[in-house]
Amino acid sequence: MTGSDTQVPPPAPSDDPPVDDVEAWIADEDADLEAAPRSAFTMRHPVLLVLILVGAGFMLLKSWPAVSLMIAGRSPVSCGDLTERPVIRQTAPDTLIALRHNTWCTVNAVVDRRTIYATGEATESKDPREQQAGRKYFLKLAGDNVFAVLAADREDVVRYRLRKGSLLGFEVKGPGRIIEPSTSGGFQQTEQFLRNKFPRLGDRPLWLYDTTDDPMSRWPYALISLLMVFTLLLAGVGLVRVTRERLANRSS
Repeated sequence: MTGSDTQVPPPAPSDDPPVDDVEAWIADEDADLEAAPRSAFTMRHPVLLVLILVGAGFMLLKSWPAVSLMIAGRSPVSCGDLTERPVIRQTAPDTLIALRHNTWCTVNAVVDRRTIYATGEATESKDPREQQAGRKYFLKLAGDNVFAVLAADREDVVRYRLRKGSLLGFEVKGPGRIIEPSTSGGFQQTEQFLRNKFPRLGDRPLWLYDTTDDPMSRWPYALISLLMVFTLLLAGVGLVRVTRERLANRSS
Protein backbone atom coordinates (compact mmCIF):
# COMPACT_ATOMS: atom_id res chain seq x y z
CA MET A 1 0.00 0.00 0.00
CA THR A 2 1.23 3.24 -0.97
CA GLY A 3 0.57 6.26 0.97
CA SER A 4 1.62 9.79 1.02
CA ASP A 5 4.42 10.87 3.26
CA THR A 6 3.36 13.02 6.14
CA GLN A 7 5.42 16.13 6.33
CA VAL A 8 6.79 16.66 9.77
CA PRO A 9 7.10 20.36 10.46
CA PRO A 10 10.60 21.53 11.20
CA PRO A 11 11.35 22.35 14.80
CA ALA A 12 10.70 25.91 15.82
CA PRO A 13 13.81 28.02 16.13
CA SER A 14 15.12 28.06 19.66
CA ASP A 15 17.70 30.09 21.56
CA ASP A 16 18.74 27.03 23.53
CA PRO A 17 22.23 25.76 22.71
CA PRO A 18 22.86 22.34 21.23
CA VAL A 19 23.04 19.47 23.69
CA ASP A 20 26.78 19.13 23.18
CA ASP A 21 27.29 22.74 24.25
CA VAL A 22 25.09 22.63 27.37
CA GLU A 23 28.00 22.18 29.78
CA ALA A 24 29.96 25.06 28.24
CA TRP A 25 26.82 27.23 28.25
CA ILE A 26 26.18 26.52 31.94
CA ALA A 27 29.81 27.26 32.74
CA ASP A 28 29.60 30.60 30.92
CA GLU A 29 26.42 31.54 32.75
CA ASP A 30 28.01 30.70 36.10
CA ALA A 31 31.02 32.83 35.28
CA ASP A 32 28.77 35.78 34.46
CA LEU A 33 26.85 35.37 37.73
CA GLU A 34 30.08 35.29 39.73
CA ALA A 35 31.52 38.35 38.02
CA ALA A 36 28.41 40.55 38.22
CA PRO A 37 28.25 41.12 41.99
CA ARG A 38 31.94 42.07 42.21
CA SER A 39 31.63 44.73 39.50
CA ALA A 40 28.41 46.01 41.08
CA PHE A 41 29.72 46.55 44.62
CA THR A 42 33.42 47.29 44.19
CA MET A 43 35.19 49.88 42.11
CA ARG A 44 37.90 48.07 40.22
CA HIS A 45 40.12 50.93 39.07
CA PRO A 46 42.90 51.69 41.60
CA VAL A 47 43.59 55.16 40.17
CA LEU A 48 39.96 56.17 40.72
CA LEU A 49 40.09 54.84 44.28
CA VAL A 50 43.25 56.82 44.99
CA LEU A 51 41.63 59.99 43.64
CA ILE A 52 38.62 59.41 45.89
CA LEU A 53 40.94 58.94 48.88
CA VAL A 54 42.78 62.17 48.13
CA GLY A 55 39.56 64.15 47.61
CA ALA A 56 37.90 62.84 50.75
CA GLY A 57 41.05 63.47 52.78
CA PHE A 58 41.25 67.03 51.52
CA MET A 59 37.60 67.72 52.42
CA LEU A 60 38.15 66.20 55.87
CA LEU A 61 41.15 68.46 56.51
CA LYS A 62 39.19 71.54 55.42
CA SER A 63 36.16 70.78 57.59
CA TRP A 64 37.99 69.52 60.69
CA PRO A 65 38.94 72.95 62.19
CA ALA A 66 35.25 73.86 62.41
CA VAL A 67 34.45 70.47 63.92
CA SER A 68 37.20 70.84 66.53
CA LEU A 69 35.79 74.27 67.45
CA MET A 70 32.35 72.75 67.87
CA ILE A 71 33.72 70.01 70.12
CA ALA A 72 35.76 72.46 72.23
CA GLY A 73 32.73 74.72 72.61
CA ARG A 74 30.89 72.04 74.54
CA SER A 75 33.38 72.29 77.44
CA PRO A 76 34.58 75.90 77.84
CA VAL A 77 37.48 76.53 80.19
CA SER A 78 38.00 79.47 82.55
CA CYS A 79 40.06 82.45 81.39
CA GLY A 80 39.88 84.12 84.79
CA ASP A 81 39.18 87.72 85.77
CA LEU A 82 40.15 90.04 82.91
CA THR A 83 40.20 93.10 85.16
CA GLU A 84 43.07 91.64 87.20
CA ARG A 85 45.28 90.62 84.29
CA PRO A 86 47.49 93.78 84.28
CA VAL A 87 48.18 93.38 88.00
CA ILE A 88 48.86 89.65 87.70
CA ARG A 89 51.20 90.30 84.76
CA GLN A 90 53.28 92.60 86.97
CA THR A 91 53.19 90.69 90.27
CA ALA A 92 52.86 87.01 89.34
CA PRO A 93 53.31 86.52 85.59
CA ASP A 94 53.73 82.76 85.98
CA THR A 95 50.12 82.47 87.16
CA LEU A 96 48.63 84.53 84.34
CA ILE A 97 46.20 82.50 82.23
CA ALA A 98 47.28 82.72 78.61
CA LEU A 99 44.69 83.79 76.07
CA ARG A 100 44.79 81.53 73.02
CA HIS A 101 43.12 81.96 69.66
CA ASN A 102 39.92 79.91 69.20
CA THR A 103 39.63 79.01 72.88
CA TRP A 104 36.14 78.75 74.34
CA CYS A 105 36.05 80.04 77.88
CA THR A 106 34.18 81.88 80.59
CA VAL A 107 35.47 85.15 82.07
CA ASN A 108 34.80 87.75 84.72
CA ALA A 109 34.85 91.09 82.94
CA VAL A 110 33.30 94.55 83.08
CA VAL A 111 32.71 97.09 80.32
CA ASP A 112 34.81 100.17 81.11
CA ARG A 113 33.73 102.58 78.33
CA ARG A 114 30.47 104.35 77.58
CA THR A 115 31.21 104.26 73.85
CA ILE A 116 29.49 101.48 71.90
CA TYR A 117 30.64 100.36 68.46
CA ALA A 118 27.88 98.52 66.64
CA THR A 119 27.41 96.71 63.35
CA GLY A 120 24.49 97.53 61.06
CA GLU A 121 21.67 99.97 61.66
CA ALA A 122 18.85 99.91 64.18
CA THR A 123 15.40 99.27 62.75
CA GLU A 124 12.23 101.21 63.45
CA SER A 125 10.18 99.28 65.97
CA LYS A 126 8.41 99.89 69.24
CA ASP A 127 10.08 96.80 70.69
CA PRO A 128 13.61 97.78 71.83
CA ARG A 129 14.88 94.26 71.19
CA GLU A 130 13.51 94.18 67.67
CA GLN A 131 15.21 97.51 67.02
CA GLN A 132 18.60 95.87 67.63
CA ALA A 133 17.91 92.53 65.94
CA GLY A 134 20.93 91.19 64.06
CA ARG A 135 23.33 93.83 65.39
CA LYS A 136 26.51 93.26 67.41
CA TYR A 137 28.17 95.50 69.98
CA PHE A 138 31.96 95.81 70.33
CA LEU A 139 32.81 96.98 73.86
CA LYS A 140 36.16 97.62 75.54
CA LEU A 141 36.55 95.56 78.71
CA ALA A 142 38.42 96.70 81.80
CA GLY A 143 41.91 95.32 82.32
CA ASP A 144 43.60 93.77 79.30
CA ASN A 145 43.20 94.65 75.62
CA VAL A 146 40.03 92.60 75.21
CA PHE A 147 36.87 93.70 73.42
CA ALA A 148 33.62 91.89 74.08
CA VAL A 149 31.29 91.08 71.20
CA LEU A 150 27.68 91.03 72.42
CA ALA A 151 24.39 90.50 70.65
CA ALA A 152 22.69 93.88 70.71
CA ASP A 153 19.23 92.32 71.07
CA ARG A 154 20.12 90.18 74.10
CA GLU A 155 17.50 90.72 76.78
CA ASP A 156 19.94 91.58 79.60
CA VAL A 157 21.94 93.89 77.32
CA VAL A 158 18.84 95.82 76.18
CA ARG A 159 17.47 96.05 79.71
CA TYR A 160 20.77 97.30 81.17
CA ARG A 161 21.23 99.93 78.45
CA LEU A 162 17.67 101.24 78.84
CA ARG A 163 18.14 101.53 82.59
CA LYS A 164 21.66 103.01 82.62
CA GLY A 165 21.74 104.86 79.32
CA SER A 166 24.92 102.97 78.30
CA LEU A 167 26.65 99.65 78.93
CA LEU A 168 29.33 101.07 81.22
CA GLY A 169 29.76 98.64 84.11
CA PHE A 170 27.91 95.80 82.37
CA GLU A 171 29.27 92.44 83.53
CA VAL A 172 30.38 89.99 80.85
CA LYS A 173 30.80 86.34 81.75
CA GLY A 174 30.25 84.31 78.60
CA PRO A 175 30.82 81.64 77.56
CA GLY A 176 32.50 82.99 74.48
CA ARG A 177 35.24 82.43 71.94
CA ILE A 178 38.64 84.09 72.26
CA ILE A 179 39.76 85.46 68.89
CA GLU A 180 43.10 86.97 67.95
CA PRO A 181 42.11 89.16 64.97
CA SER A 182 45.64 89.42 63.61
CA THR A 183 45.63 85.66 62.91
CA SER A 184 42.08 85.47 61.57
CA GLY A 185 41.46 86.87 58.10
CA GLY A 186 37.82 87.67 58.78
CA PHE A 187 38.60 90.03 61.67
CA GLN A 188 41.62 92.00 60.49
CA GLN A 189 39.54 94.99 59.40
CA THR A 190 37.79 94.93 62.78
CA GLU A 191 41.16 94.98 64.52
CA GLN A 192 42.32 97.93 62.44
CA PHE A 193 39.12 99.85 63.23
CA LEU A 194 39.48 99.26 66.98
CA ARG A 195 43.17 100.19 66.98
CA ASN A 196 42.31 103.45 65.24
CA LYS A 197 39.74 104.17 67.94
CA PHE A 198 42.14 103.19 70.74
CA PRO A 199 45.60 104.43 69.70
CA ARG A 200 46.96 103.82 73.21
CA LEU A 201 46.87 100.08 72.52
CA GLY A 202 50.04 100.47 70.45
CA ASP A 203 51.47 97.21 69.19
CA ARG A 204 50.21 95.14 72.09
CA PRO A 205 48.04 92.11 71.23
CA LEU A 206 44.34 92.77 70.84
CA TRP A 207 41.72 90.14 71.60
CA LEU A 208 38.03 89.69 70.89
CA TYR A 209 35.74 87.82 73.24
CA ASP A 210 32.84 86.78 71.04
CA THR A 211 29.76 85.73 73.01
CA THR A 212 27.60 85.61 69.86
CA ASP A 213 29.39 82.62 68.36
CA ASP A 214 27.40 79.41 68.78
CA PRO A 215 29.67 76.34 68.47
CA MET A 216 26.74 74.11 67.47
CA SER A 217 26.15 76.22 64.36
CA ARG A 218 29.03 74.26 62.81
CA TRP A 219 27.06 70.98 62.70
CA PRO A 220 27.07 70.87 58.84
CA TYR A 221 30.86 70.57 58.98
CA ALA A 222 30.53 67.65 61.39
CA LEU A 223 28.18 65.94 58.93
CA ILE A 224 30.62 66.51 56.07
CA SER A 225 33.45 65.08 58.17
CA LEU A 226 31.45 61.93 58.95
CA LEU A 227 30.64 61.44 55.28
CA MET A 228 34.29 61.90 54.35
CA VAL A 229 35.42 59.38 56.98
CA PHE A 230 32.90 56.88 55.62
CA THR A 231 34.12 57.54 52.07
CA LEU A 232 37.74 57.06 53.15
CA LEU A 233 36.89 53.70 54.72
CA LEU A 234 35.05 52.45 51.63
CA ALA A 235 37.72 53.62 49.21
CA GLY A 236 40.50 52.26 51.43
CA VAL A 237 38.90 48.82 51.66
CA GLY A 238 38.30 48.79 47.93
CA LEU A 239 41.89 49.75 47.16
CA VAL A 240 43.27 47.03 49.43
CA ARG A 241 41.00 44.43 47.81
CA VAL A 242 41.94 45.42 44.27
CA THR A 243 45.64 45.44 45.14
CA ARG A 244 45.47 41.96 46.67
CA GLU A 245 43.61 40.58 43.66
CA ARG A 246 46.14 42.00 41.22
CA LEU A 247 49.07 40.66 43.21
CA ALA A 248 47.40 37.24 43.38
CA ASN A 249 46.86 37.24 39.60
CA ARG A 250 50.49 38.14 38.98
CA SER A 251 51.79 35.41 41.28
CA SER A 252 49.56 32.80 39.61
